[in-house]
Amino acid sequence: MVSSARQLFEQTYDRTEPRSYFRLLAPLDYRMPAVVGGYLARHAPAMTAARGKQALNVIDFACGFGAIGLLLTHDLSLAELYDHYASDPGEADPIDLDRRFFAARRRRPALPLQVTGIDIAAHALAYAERVGALERGFAVNLLSDTPPPELERRLGTADLVVESGAMGDLLAPAMARILDFGGQPWLLLAPRGDVDDRSLRTALADRGYRIEHCNHTPFRYRRFADPEEKADVLAAAVALGRRPDLWMDESYFRINLWLARPVADCAAIPIEGLRLQDDGTP
Repeated sequence: MVSSARQLFEQTYDRTEPRSYFRLLAPLDYRMPAVVGGYLARHAPAMTAARGKQALNVIDFACGFGAIGLLLTHDLSLAELYDHYASDPGEADPIDLDRRFFAARRRRPALPLQVTGIDIAAHALAYAERVGALERGFAVNLLSDTPPPELERRLGTADLVVESGAMGDLLAPAMARILDFGGQPWLLLAPRGDVDDRSLRTALADRGYRIEHCNHTPFRYRRFADPEEKADVLAAAVALGRRPDLWMDESYFRINLWLARPVADCAAIPIEGLRLQDDGTP
């Protein structure tokens, strides 16, 4: 059965502009764009040096409307992003309004990274490109489609792939497919506590990757949308043999942030310098 929360997200995820989607997320205190964006803003220079590059080639997988890219490329907090999308554009074209809003807040100097987005939600992806969240976006299902040559090139030269908790059981085949392109990128992943991650661990280990946590204990991901969703998460966590008190509190999902890297990279750059605070801040 598809939960009512999931139905709401799916109904708002692929529209031409994102106000209904962010108005759904704001009361749930969805935090991952700020967690991932803040993490990269702090650690991008060290990661760039580790990869021997002038700038990181970042793949935002399942990027949606590009919230992570917006926070990375603009002087903007997640709270300000929610506030902007809560406002009524009136008779103005909402996408034109958004382009002008973000253009006035472009980060200077820019962080040493370039963000490529991948998502099957073509409308959301087109919006992210138009407002400057991404350098380039690709509406491709990597599990079923042959990517265009330009995306193959970007995947083969990627330094970092980020995924912030949306993929569930599809995360393992998706990351395995990305690694098939041979670039050996680092992977910044947020598998949810109600999802069996054993196949993901196996897929990464088979390719010579080690998983390390960027946090010491699971941190808040977002509020539960309703009691039904909380009950579903509790049942799934218990079925997987996980302690519910680690993966949820009275109101919130909790989540870990993984950094998966080739074993040699883990030895060269210890995880201790790449940690989050326990509340998920960099």
